[in-house]
Amino acid sequence: MSRRFVCIKVDAEQRTDLARMYGVGGYPTVIFLDPTGLQTNRVNGYVPAQGFLEKMRKSLPPKK
Repeated sequence: MSRRFVCIKVDAEQRTDLARMYGVGGYPTVIFLDPTGLQTNRVNGYVPAQGFLEKMRKSLPPKK
């Protein structure tokens, strides 16, 4: 499933500007963005694999 996303890891302690912009208040935080940069979903804290997969599925654009 991760092959359908562009994954970027950001050190929020180094990039406090991005952490503030996206409202990161704890770790881990995973934010899903669409191609325009609009947030489509997020995961705050640990989520078991099945729950994380569901968040990923919901973050994909609708099929045409």
